[in-house]
Amino acid sequence: MYQSLHTTVFGLDGRLVQTQIRTFKMDKIASFGLTAYWDAEKGKARDIMQQDLKEKFQFFQSLMEINSMFGDNQQFVNQVKNELFSDKVYVYTPKGDIIELPKGATPIDFAYKLNTDIGNTMVGVFVNDEYVPIDYILQNKDRIRIVTDDLSYGPRDDWMEKAHTSYAKQKIRDFNRK
Repeated sequence: MYQSLHTTVFGLDGRLVQTQIRTFKMDKIASFGLTAYWDAEKGKARDIMQQDLKEKFQFFQSLMEINSMFGDNQQFVNQVKNELFSDKVYVYTPKGDIIELPKGATPIDFAYKLNTDIGNTMVGVFVNDEYVPIDYILQNKDRIRIVTDDLSYGPRDDWMEKAHTSYAKQKIRDFNRK
């Protein structure tokens, strides 16, 4: 969990000057590692650390999701290549939280990434305050607002072809099995 911004610049007489830029929190984690969380609220250090890890390591979460969906090693490897080692897009929730998705992701993938219930009750989507179809391909910096309805029929059969991530496809399959 080491974090620091490093840069090297040319100084006077061609000398290289190396700098590190850190917040106090970054410095604490760099200096003390996971023990930096011990100062957290009494009894909450573990929860705070796990939440921090969850937010910072979306890659590992995605890897675990793909692993749980594919029994065949070749399918697993192919899906990892498609989802995790392809280009990424970074989009925003209405509150400004950043969500990382593979390039080619749609609002369906975004909705399921947020929460299964949001995906299952999605009835529409606004991207950058404009209504778009659910198969719209998300772009970097898009701000997405999902419209839900608790009385919706759930994900449609054609969503399987419109979803890009294996996680969203699995959640759609799970819903349709029920």
